Amino acid sequence: MVQTSFVSSKEDPKALYIAAAVLVVLTIVAATLEQMFPPPSTDLVKWRSINEYQNESERTGKPVLFVFSARWCGPCKKMESEAFSDKKIADGINNTYIPVMVIDESREKGKNPPTIEKLQKLCDVDSFPTLVVVPSNLLDATTKDIYSTGSKAEYELVLKMLWPGYFETAEELSKSFGERFQQEYLEYNHNRIPARQGYGGKSDLEQYFWKCKIWHRTQLSRGKIAWQPMETIGSGTKPTLIALVENCGYASDRMRLGLFESEDANTLINENFNPVLLDFKRGKSEKNDPKLLAIKEKYKIKELPALVVVSPKKPPAVQDGFTSVQHTTQFLNRALVSQ
Repeated sequence: MVQTSFVSSKEDPKALYIAAAVLVVLTIVAATLEQMFPPPSTDLVKWRSINEYQNESERTGKPVLFVFSARWCGPCKKMESEAFSDKKIADGINNTYIPVMVIDESREKGKNPPTIEKLQKLCDVDSFPTLVVVPSNLLDATTKDIYSTGSKAEYELVLKMLWPGYFETAEELSKSFGERFQQEYLEYNHNRIPARQGYGGKSDLEQYFWKCKIWHRTQLSRGKIAWQPMETIGSGTKPTLIALVENCGYASDRMRLGLFESEDANTLINENFNPVLLDFKRGKSEKNDPKLLAIKEKYKIKELPALVVVSPKKPPAVQDGFTSVQHTTQFLNRALVSQ
């Protein structure tokens, strides 16, 4: 019988060293081969670079979808492999948005490049992953502008249009939990737009994209006021009411959805004034019509929104900003009395 003897690594440490060396070599070879021949990517999203998204967004008018991620982030990797490889989700992103993947490098390099720092600050990013949808006209705006592109009142209008039973549900919940719960319930849903933190699965992501798609297609409210062209300012027998309103911002949203949607205010304006609406675009990337800027300068408007009552026999009456429908109605009535 042939006897086989085994040598322990303790007796022969060279065997252990050789095995370790072979393992290191194989690891290096595998990493090199992976770099030379990377596995086919399953990501179907057509990502744009940080240097090209802005021109394309301004040219096409599409909102930009920023996906803030990090190489060490587990949920980020799961989202990329699970959601962005899904054809339905990827097609929805590619058709609706200009997608930009922003990779945080602060852990690997100590700090991020200035362009990434600027975007993270603009979108108020403090965790990964974070998704933020930004309209094309706000790419050079401020964080406050981005997160006030739609007021809570506008969100309520969207819900009434898309989900008629929403407020009945909220009202039923408030009977059990109180008015504060109903308010927080509404705030929670509103605050999820336009940002989304974390990854809760494909269905959760699809719901977020659906809300953003509806949100950014909602037209800015003009109410039922019989708005006249800018050229009619100062003409006719009625005093002219000029409403100077921005395309975003909390105060402008409140005027659009408060004053413009009020039936009493609509009646007061249509019966007593020649109303003219001037829409100002907000954000450095947008250039306003010089005629609009000239009117703003002529009446020394300090902040938007603003109302100006112009009469041929009286000095113009000006209201800067917007506080409430009641306050504005009082301003309009005083302007009528002084005519």
